[in-house]
Amino acid sequence: MNEAMHYQNQTKRRDILLTVFFIVMSLYGFYKNGFTYYMTGYLSFFEAMYPLLFPLIAVLVGVGWNILHKRSLFYQLNFFLFISLLMPPAMPIWLYLLVWVLFLGCSPFLKKIPLSKTFLFKICTILLFTVLLQGTYENSVESSVSYAYGSLDLFLGRAVGNVGTTSILFLLGCFAVFCTDFYYKKEIPILTIVSYAVLVLFYSILTSSTTLILDLLNSHVWVVAIFFAPLNKYSPVLKKEQYGYAIILGICCFLFSKFFHLTNGAYVAYLLVQLGQFVIYKFLKKV
Repeated sequence: MNEAMHYQNQTKRRDILLTVFFIVMSLYGFYKNGFTYYMTGYLSFFEAMYPLLFPLIAVLVGVGWNILHKRSLFYQLNFFLFISLLMPPAMPIWLYLLVWVLFLGCSPFLKKIPLSKTFLFKICTILLFTVLLQGTYENSVESSVSYAYGSLDLFLGRAVGNVGTTSILFLLGCFAVFCTDFYYKKEIPILTIVSYAVLVLFYSILTSSTTLILDLLNSHVWVVAIFFAPLNKYSPVLKKEQYGYAIILGICCFLFSKFFHLTNGAYVAYLLVQLGQFVIYKFLKKV
């Protein structure tokens, strides 16, 4: 009983810490994609407020959903906040709302798909915004003004990417919080990033690439490695399988992100590795 209560308390502390991190990451997204440009005169006050709409809408949707299902108002707040962090900065709000409606409306049917709901939301965003509407991860200023970020800028989050997950520093903070959970498979993120980094390094040496730091600090790869790949429900149980799974994912992240030059390469890599794992397990059960 005492062990169960201790684990529940640990889980509660972890969730609180993650909520704090997600709020800080939302504020950083606002600072990076809105406030700094307002201060330099590139955006009006109302245009600068745009990045804040993503987390605010997510929280309102979450509260409304919980009221509808007679739950605590802030039940699974982390889930709703994290989804908002994964949105492209220039994504139209009408499309963001539409994806929420489609996602929540189809939620009863998503349980049979071997992918997390958060990742499915991201995939839906990629298909509708970056594929159908040909949108990019640049914010409104980055798409019209030339920019060049240094190594420290990239590490802290001054890079093109999701509205709230460009900071490697904050992603490492989230990883540290996850590592307090006994059941978090921390070897998977480490091996995924290391295998990806090794290939990027070799590629950079062979091709004399000047984008080594930019490639190593690809926040999409870090998001996939830290948040999606280690999910207990969707990742291997045995240690040896976890190692192989992580290394293959890292290789695929490199191939799709760097070799095939796909902006969403890390998400494509995870999707294919996850579906491949599911098919293999299904096949082995029938043998």
